[in-house]
Amino acid sequence: MSSAPHSFKRIVCFGDSITEGADIPVTHHWPKVMAEQLLALGVQVEEVYARGVGGNTAAMGMDRIDAQLAPLLPAVQRGQQPRQKVGAGVS
Repeated sequence: MSSAPHSFKRIVCFGDSITEGADIPVTHHWPKVMAEQLLALGVQVEEVYARGVGGNTAAMGMDRIDAQLAPLLPAVQRGQQPRQKVGAGVS
């Protein structure tokens, strides 16, 4: 087996305000942290794109997914709304 490090030309991080990095320092945005962790593991990444849009619902994200993800390797972060109960009443 080869022990050569992996590499990616581009990774796009797609999501909502968490991916956008609303109200936090750029050094703490998860796409940047992910890129730093990959580099520490020996994975080379030429470019990381943060494509988060604050306030986007899953449906709104689906409306823009083709245009923004088609040519790139996606890392998708879906809504993590605090205390939001999804599927209430579904058994």
